[in-house]
Amino acid sequence: MEYDVQKTPKHDAMCLWLMEQIKILDVLPFELEKQFETVHLAGGAWHKNVACELFKTKTLLESPLKSNSNHIGGYIDILVNCEYKPIDEDIAKRSVGRNYVSKIIEVKPYIKSVGDVVRQINRYKEYSRMSGYNGERLNKHISYRNDEYYLFTFDKRFDKQIESQDITVLHPYPDVTIEDMINEFNL
Repeated sequence: MEYDVQKTPKHDAMCLWLMEQIKILDVLPFELEKQFETVHLAGGAWHKNVACELFKTKTLLESPLKSNSNHIGGYIDILVNCEYKPIDEDIAKRSVGRNYVSKIIEVKPYIKSVGDVVRQINRYKEYSRMSGYNGERLNKHISYRNDEYYLFTFDKRFDKQIESQDITVLHPYPDVTIEDMINEFNL
């Protein structure tokens, strides 16, 4: 499942370019406000249907995906953790956890095999369902987590098939080329 293309400047340039775009919230769909089914409150109580606002984001490059036994199941090209807090100040004061939406992005300049790409992202789905990522998020108390999966690629041939697997396909802007990305980062 390892792509030789991962070891090229193309992959690195695409990762670095996308991280720059994420900083300005320009590429991914970020919800500035979001309704969460539950929020964990002090004393073990739960509050239902809580309006929350985006509190902060953290973007990680090549984040290891570990099992509970510390086995590394792969590396997430780009992991964006979005942390939300309740808008209602009273609920926010009593909240003992945070609500997270994680955006897991696989980067492929082009697709050699649809099956390999889907299998790789499904592996991430299974690992994150079972154990989480790398301690960056899961060592904290979490009230709610929701993962979103993305493929960032120039290749548009298999968009429909990949999106049918609950994976959102992202493409660079039409006027941006891989050469532009490589040149931008002097790779």
